[in-house]
Amino acid sequence: MSCIHRANSARGVCWGQLAICLAAACATSVDGQPQFSVTGAADFSKGASISLFGIFRNGRLSPGSWAEFGSAFSTPFSQRACEAAYTDDLVNAKPELTSVVDDYTKENGVSDELLDRFAPLAKADMIMVIGMLGQPARVMTDAGAEKASKPARAQSSPGQGSYGGSGMGQGGGRGRGRGGGGGFGGRRPPQASQERRKSERGVWEVSASFFSVRLHHSVGQVTMTYSGQDSEGALKAFADKLRLEMPGVRCSGWDWSVGIDSDSLRKMLE
Repeated sequence: MSCIHRANSARGVCWGQLAICLAAACATSVDGQPQFSVTGAADFSKGASISLFGIFRNGRLSPGSWAEFGSAFSTPFSQRACEAAYTDDLVNAKPELTSVVDDYTKENGVSDELLDRFAPLAKADMIMVIGMLGQPARVMTDAGAEKASKPARAQSSPGQGSYGGSGMGQGGGRGRGRGGGGGFGGRRPPQASQERRKSERGVWEVSASFFSVRLHHSVGQVTMTYSGQDSEGALKAFADKLRLEMPGVRCSGWDWSVGIDSDSLRKMLE
């Protein structure tokens, strides 16, 4: 089972309202190198396939982000970009549904309760949600052009097991809403103190959370914290970490013939 540890972590890692409560195993970026933390729930059992839900970026579901980052996050599981659920295609095809989902996640994050509503549509054993907070630092010239940076090298925090890191917010209920799961959001990159500074440093956090379709709750998470300038190198390091932790797992799509009742989702808001 690779190096996945069955740690007694919370059963979820709830995405929430940009307030970050890192788990005890949370990593911090050192010297511009990606840092990783990984934890798994006691009842975690790696499946053979995953369905990609989408990207929760800076406190909101971001359907357009899959076109930008989908290929990078798919490489551990497929030779081409995997099909994701929450994309621009879904927004255009089902505006009423996505409007309700957007309203819900702004308040509650991507909770286990929400994923459980989508679970019947998933063709895989697990659902993976990507969380992104902040942005990579940029090094600017006087003319405003970005300078190239050295490739990022992945580093794992000493003593870290698998599946953990920054959770995904606050909220109630089982799984991602539990306090032990931590929170994803909140910590923002430093603000500029002068208008003409040459470097703009930030902290970028990327997480992959895994929801078990059979168990109906989140079971594991991989988190990367990065403060360098090589975003492409950091994404590659993150993909390599996912491949290491989830060997042999392949992505599967979604069965939209099953359908989701928008009214039932709206009741979650109430």
